[in-house]
Amino acid sequence: WEDEECDKLNGSDGTIYSPTLVSRKQTLSVFSEGSCRIAKLYYEKETTTHGLPTMKYNLDPRLMDPYNENNICFCPENNCSPNGTQNVAPCAFGSPIFVSLPHFASSDKTLQDSISGLAPGVNRNINAFHIHKTFGVLLSGRTGIQINALVSSTKDVSALNGLKVGTYLPIAWLEMDLTSPPQDMIQLLKRLSITISSVEFFLKYITILIAFICLVKLIQVIYMSAKL
Repeated sequence: WEDEECDKLNGSDGTIYSPTLVSRKQTLSVFSEGSCRIAKLYYEKETTTHGLPTMKYNLDPRLMDPYNENNICFCPENNCSPNGTQNVAPCAFGSPIFVSLPHFASSDKTLQDSISGLAPGVNRNINAFHIHKTFGVLLSGRTGIQINALVSSTKDVSALNGLKVGTYLPIAWLEMDLTSPPQDMIQLLKRLSITISSVEFFLKYITILIAFICLVKLIQVIYMSAKL
């Protein structure tokens, strides 16, 4: 991207996050391979997934908003694409490739109206992630991305005759869905959760007991000193 900030790889791969950040409901960073950049995940609410306590995070709704100041360096030559799309030519060997949400969801209405058969208003519950509250492990998630090509010429390509030059043409829709992690992993996390809860309970009351004993000893010392 020829920008120090935008070229940073300071996010997770999407499968595991810092437990400290998750437990504190802080914003998470993940490297989005499809858009070739770091994306932000924002906390929504606490949930239960496969019987385990999780936190639900959603993808930044302004990830591909050209008016978002954090996206300026992702606009080659300061030429931003329409709202809801991102130019990924620097990661596609200079090809006129743009990414968006499936069906141009949350994109500029002109994009949605330019192609027939799209259903941008359908709620697909996409780009939502459920992360274990204690261990920061992804237990459930669904993400999708649409790949579009910018039509620069319709000459000599009969299939494009009905399209205008400048149309963003969807050519592929990729979706990754994690709904059923390995059962061995689920059982291991459940056992670890019980173990950690037991240790925390034990340490809590041991600390109280030690504090009580120290207080009693202190009172004894003060009492004996007063008698002398």
